[in-house]
Amino acid sequence: MAVEMHDHIHLDTDNPPTDTYKVAHGTLDHTPNVPVAVERALNGKLHVHTLADDSGDPIPFQSDKLRMKLTYAEMVALTGMAGKTVYYAFNYHDDDEDGGGSLDIWPDSSYVVRSILLVRQVTNMDPRASHWLVTIELIDDDAVT
Repeated sequence: MAVEMHDHIHLDTDNPPTDTYKVAHGTLDHTPNVPVAVERALNGKLHVHTLADDSGDPIPFQSDKLRMKLTYAEMVALTGMAGKTVYYAFNYHDDDEDGGGSLDIWPDSSYVVRSILLVRQVTNMDPRASHWLVTIELIDDDAVT
């Protein structure tokens, strides 16, 4: 395989992640998060506090939000990881990164990020409860370098 934009993500408590999930079209929010706090002094002077590297550049984090259409079994497995540390590979990755048919382990991987999984919404799609829409947020535990 090669580095390309895939139709799936990897998400699992195992490092590297082996489980794959398909992301619903148009639901991925891949906005970088730069922690910044602003406050004003008594005289109105603006004070900005941010995490920065040695050269003074802000350190971004990649906290993604996305929705997936899952079977009941996939939904139960995914919601069972809520609040846990998970390993996540965004759609853009190489499925054969290690040369053995899988991703490298975090932190050696170019694609795997350690995150905390938050489940935001779980919605049943049909009366037989065979398919579910699950909205999740992955809070990055590792600065993007």
